[in-house]
Amino acid sequence: MFRLFLGVIATYCFGSIIVSLIYKFKFGLPDSMRGAVDLIVSLIFLQAAALIWVTLFLRENRLTWKQGFGFGRVGSWFAVGIGILAGMLILPITQELMLISDWAMTHLHLHPVAQTVVQELQKPEAPPLQRTLLGLLAVFAAPVVEETLFRGLLYPTIKQAGFPRLAFWGTSIFFALLHNTGVTFLPLLFFAMVLILLYESTDNLLAPIAAHSVFNFANFLLLVFQEQASRGLPSPVPVH
Repeated sequence: MFRLFLGVIATYCFGSIIVSLIYKFKFGLPDSMRGAVDLIVSLIFLQAAALIWVTLFLRENRLTWKQGFGFGRVGSWFAVGIGILAGMLILPITQELMLISDWAMTHLHLHPVAQTVVQELQKPEAPPLQRTLLGLLAVFAAPVVEETLFRGLLYPTIKQAGFPRLAFWGTSIFFALLHNTGVTFLPLLFFAMVLILLYESTDNLLAPIAAHSVFNFANFLLLVFQEQASRGLPSPVPVH
């Protein structure tokens, strides 16, 4: 497990080096596209590489994705349905928690900086292709990778080591901190706890993956249509 996460981190660092080179030498890219290209390269080196590392980890332990995470088991479609329903029900609760966090930070005179992906999606001049790529990464790639690492591997490893409470709270807090911009910590902490409960209740990683995808998709739409959202829809929790 340590080698797995070390490999994921090392590959991501390699991607960060490539991003730094792109930022330094530009390679003919216009300034308006550099931020998006940097982000996409970083996400690919994290997400695609993580799936490769997980596959190698499973092969080393003579496991399949079905054995390790429940993919393809009887009841998988039920798990997906439960996840989709949970993702829709979670959204308004996280929006309320977002408002509470925003109110608290405003009164504490704190001003969080939006995540890079949020900044790119909110640019009115962002090309459709750029938004589409970011949307695909957020809605399909990120949920699979993050649920595999957090709920599929890290959480059960700590739990089976004899620390169930540490597994529950530790991985939830770590998940929220990893995406944290201050104001998103509370809603993402709640979200992470629900994802663990989904995994525990279904014994199938497809349930939290489905919930994560629905959650990111809804917030992606709110971010893309920010102007319409500001006329009455709640502020989105950043996709992750």
